[in-house]
Amino acid sequence: MSAGRRTPRSGDQAEPPARTTAAALWSRAADIHPGEAGLVLRAWLYAFCVLATNSLLKPLRDDVGVEIGAGRLAWSYTATFIMTAALHPLFAALVRRSTRRRLTPFVHRAYAIGVIGAFVLFEHGPAVLRPSTAFGLFAWISTLNLLTVSLFWGVMADTLRPGQARRLFGLLAVGATLGAAAGAAFVWMLAQSLNVLAFVGLAALLLEIGGRSAAALRETQDAGERNDARAAPRIESASLDKPASRNETAMLDDTDDARPSASAADRPIGGGAWAGVLHTLRSPYLLGISAYMLLLTTAATFTYAEQSRAVETHGGAPAARREYFARTELAVNSACLPVQLLLTGRLMAWLGVGGSAAMLPLVTAAGFALLASVGGGSVLSLLFAFQVLRRTSDYALSRPAREALFSVTPRTDKYAAKGFIDTFVYRGGDLLAIWVHTLWRDAAGRTLADTAILVGAGCTAWALLSLWLGHRHALALPRADRSA
Repeated sequence: MSAGRRTPRSGDQAEPPARTTAAALWSRAADIHPGEAGLVLRAWLYAFCVLATNSLLKPLRDDVGVEIGAGRLAWSYTATFIMTAALHPLFAALVRRSTRRRLTPFVHRAYAIGVIGAFVLFEHGPAVLRPSTAFGLFAWISTLNLLTVSLFWGVMADTLRPGQARRLFGLLAVGATLGAAAGAAFVWMLAQSLNVLAFVGLAALLLEIGGRSAAALRETQDAGERNDARAAPRIESASLDKPASRNETAMLDDTDDARPSASAADRPIGGGAWAGVLHTLRSPYLLGISAYMLLLTTAATFTYAEQSRAVETHGGAPAARREYFARTELAVNSACLPVQLLLTGRLMAWLGVGGSAAMLPLVTAAGFALLASVGGGSVLSLLFAFQVLRRTSDYALSRPAREALFSVTPRTDKYAAKGFIDTFVYRGGDLLAIWVHTLWRDAAGRTLADTAILVGAGCTAWALLSLWLGHRHALALPRADRSA
């Protein structure tokens, strides 16, 4: 008998079999650590409800926009911007007084009550109020759909540690993708058979479920963080926006914010009515995120405008145009899901937050360069591929990366400053970009090749900004999260 082999004895216990369950395989593939599966599932339900609500209400809002009239679309955007500006101080004041557990249900219920009341007035109110109600309804949905999505990511940034955020944010976006697809499919199948108020009632129910899911979220703690906490004393943090020396770790202004305790959901968030605005203006890091958002909305608006121009010219009959848009949505959602489930967390770990955020400007610049090189009806096929790749890059990689940027900010900024950037700055970028594109393409008579050069220059600055933000984020990471 070989000395290197051991004969089992009758009293020996067999080694336990390796875990081969579907849950274990999924946890390994998606890089979910022990104790995180429940949080991911609750976050999925929360995200599903928010995005399904927006997908239910967006077609209703767009139909109201048709009644307002295409000639007055700029006024609809203006009304949305005014609504956003008016609501932000109220939201910031609410953030100051609320806990995380109460904030989301309150915002969701306000959204639902406003939509129900406006639609009842729009459908059954006096005819003289219908035009003004239409503007208000369009602006309310356009503002609150951004705010609820921003609030979801703010809650997750407040719930997860920075290392967890980088690893899990792409996975959490799966719930959002499923919700967006489910809401759109529901409207597509039942638009002809259900009254508009039935869709509004379902949206209100989803908002209530989503609010309760957010209130039920609990913080988790990575094993690596626990070990790090035992092995090393607590490191005092330096300001995120102060320059760090070579031997100094730049961390957060508030260490407790970086490491929320088990009772963080029940502590008042803090801040003030103008905290989001003032903190953003005083912080180079938050100003950088604002600039990122402006460049993102400008690129998205330019892409949407070029797509509308091409579809109007080469898209054929209305049924064919609707089929083209529906096919694009289906392809985007189909491409996003496997990437979000299996690749996003690992790609973000490999590329870093800055490299992941920089992928979208690179894809956008390449897409416009290709668009400028083709002509005729073939531009529609290229636009289809471009939109699928651009939006998949955004939803599956760049969006989780830019949301992870907030994971290292003080707690108030995860709500007040983030809400300001995701609504006011975003809608301001929309308004600015649509006028710039109109003046550039129509008034100045610029070609698509000229537009590609302009977009390419903007995307170069956008990519460099992404890398700088990723560098500042990496400096602010707690020690245990740098290898998470």
